Amino acid sequence: MTTPAPLPTGARVAVVAPAAVIALALGVAAVLLA
Repeated sequence: MTTPAPLPTGARVAVVAPAAVIALALGVAAVLLA
């Protein structure tokens, strides 16, 4: 994802939020399965 102009805050949140949720879910799953 290379954009010359910085993304607006809304678009940035829309991109980052799902990734953060997935990372959190993977972390929880790793702890539960460990």
